[in-house]
Amino acid sequence: MSVPKVVMFTDRFDLDVDAVILRLRELGVFPTRVVFDDIPAAADFSLSIEGPRWTGKLRTRNRSIELREVGSILWRKPGGVRLTERPSVAQQLIWAEVERGLAELPSFADCHWMNAPLPTRQARQPLGQLKRAADLGFEVPRTIVTSVPDQAKAFFESCQRRMILKPLGDTTIAGGEAAAPHGKTVDARLGPSLVQEAHLQNHLAEIASTPCLLQELVSKKAEWRVTIVGDDLFVAQIESETTLRPPADRWKKDAPIVVRKGTLPPGIETRCVALAKGMGLDFCTIDLLLTPDDRLVFADCNPQGQFVFLEARAPELRITHAVAARLLDRASAGGATDRASSTAATTRAS
Repeated sequence: MSVPKVVMFTDRFDLDVDAVILRLRELGVFPTRVVFDDIPAAADFSLSIEGPRWTGKLRTRNRSIELREVGSILWRKPGGVRLTERPSVAQQLIWAEVERGLAELPSFADCHWMNAPLPTRQARQPLGQLKRAADLGFEVPRTIVTSVPDQAKAFFESCQRRMILKPLGDTTIAGGEAAAPHGKTVDARLGPSLVQEAHLQNHLAEIASTPCLLQELVSKKAEWRVTIVGDDLFVAQIESETTLRPPADRWKKDAPIVVRKGTLPPGIETRCVALAKGMGLDFCTIDLLLTPDDRLVFADCNPQGQFVFLEARAPELRITHAVAARLLDRASAGGATDRASSTAATTRAS
């Protein structure tokens, strides 16, 4: 029996993928890692159609693989625009074409995806997350999207001046060697920020220039990170010095955190799984906030959330083992059932 082939699309420094690769090697499977930054210079792909026949091939620094041979694919951290400090129009167009080409891979790699590019991108949209969560019965924070400063100011007052500003999507700009010292890449991410009254006018000016998502700050006494792997669910209770700070500041690298294996009411667990499945995700993390009066509030969902930092503090969670087992199991299964489930997941995400 041939060993199933597993491919991982990720960035160069993904500790979660590193852990999964080590686990797969322990199981006798040696996955292929495709680094986004290597495309198209040191890694590439080719796709072709001639009538009913199609072919696809991946090439990395060390391997060449026919897409027909791939059993499962882990798709993580596609990132944003990888450009130099002053990108030319040509550079921007090149990367846009690379992204479009990668988005077509699921049509040729007819295998199990964790997660396919389209559901991954759509699942990152915060408004869609909030609507799906509310439809499933989760409590969600009060939220508006506006580019009108007066509306933003009125919402700020209605939230007792406790408000968070968020981008409407996952916005990442990565700099190339020309933009970073010592040849290292720079990853600038626009994330949530607490709106301080002293800087309200600056925030209003920002809102006037582009639509922004504004959300009421939810007070919390603890947090839960729920990790979904296929049909399995892992619950981590997280406590830290930043627990009572806004989500924009939680889990800072320099803040000690305590992670414990936790439990959720069965109804909440069911909603978490339904949220993942409804977005066509085979993997995701869901963050829930526990308020001082013991209400669980949905914070966000990440189709490519981190998990190794949880296991480092609570080894009994064994999320890495679950991800590796899922990839291997689905790669071994293959067949029409897996293709049908992948197609249905993409349809739901659309």
